[in-house]
Amino acid sequence: MKNNSAAMFATVALVGLGALLLSFFDTGTCVVPDADNFISCQEIADQRVWAAWILGAIFVGGLLVSITRKKRR
Repeated sequence: MKNNSAAMFATVALVGLGALLLSFFDTGTCVVPDADNFISCQEIADQRVWAAWILGAIFVGGLLVSITRKKRR
């Protein structure tokens, strides 16, 4: 069995994306403590959107690299 690190990387990104999408986050019900340096609910939601896009891009990139390497052989 050959080591396909691109496919492994894509699988880990897909699992992370699935976990991120399963954990629902609602800015309307978010409660933030009254600390000066604490992050706001909207910033948390924005970071989750960015994380989803990044994990999705890593998944697609790893999948494409894995498929192109397999076709070359």
